[in-house]
Amino acid sequence: MGKTNKNKTIMFSDLKMNRCVLEIRYPKGHLYWDVCGKCILEINEQTNENIDFLRLEPDECILKFVENPKAQASFGVKHMTMTGNELRNAKLFKENGPLIFETVKKHLGIKQLSRVGFRMFYVLPKDSLEEAEKFVDNTSFYSLDVSRFEGFGNKVEAKQPVVTVSDGKTNVRIRLDAAKRTDSENPEVEVTEYSPRYAVLLDFDFYVENLNVSDFDLQDFIHQAEKKVKEHAAQILKK
Repeated sequence: MGKTNKNKTIMFSDLKMNRCVLEIRYPKGHLYWDVCGKCILEINEQTNENIDFLRLEPDECILKFVENPKAQASFGVKHMTMTGNELRNAKLFKENGPLIFETVKKHLGIKQLSRVGFRMFYVLPKDSLEEAEKFVDNTSFYSLDVSRFEGFGNKVEAKQPVVTVSDGKTNVRIRLDAAKRTDSENPEVEVTEYSPRYAVLLDFDFYVENLNVSDFDLQDFIHQAEKKVKEHAAQILKK
């Protein structure tokens, strides 16, 4: 596992979804303290008890996915979130994110959203951090005009380059980097193709800001984000 032919053209199917995060921020979720229990019961009933109460934090309620211990959701005074690790795709988010959101926005009386972000982390396994760094360097993900910095020295490096792209409606921050697990040096650690020791990391952060709830379709937002990644991620990894 982890070996990739140097001459092989990278396809989207070569990438594995390491982590996925949804966050919906709203400015006035004050009714949370009054309707928390009602939201929990409704979400539980609508998912046939597949999403259930886990614990309470100071300003939010944490929910668990009974059949997927690597996924979690929450809602509270300031935001609603959903996270999942080592997933095959965004299906879990498309099916459950809108359901939780509809319940929360109804009972909390949410009218405005300050930010909605859907972030997907994909990995391309490598045998070492050095191999991952070399791969990233060879993609020329972003070019650097060295001449503008020559007065400061003769060696220029740019770490963790980030590019922001917009289609006029949705923005996406794209980061390409070499990565390693914090426990990568532990020989007994369990690794999978979704969570390797070392990898090329592609981080897509789709977001929209300051909109009316009535103008926003969460399921479509998630669908369009995943669709763009599926169709265009491979071209970012071209050498």
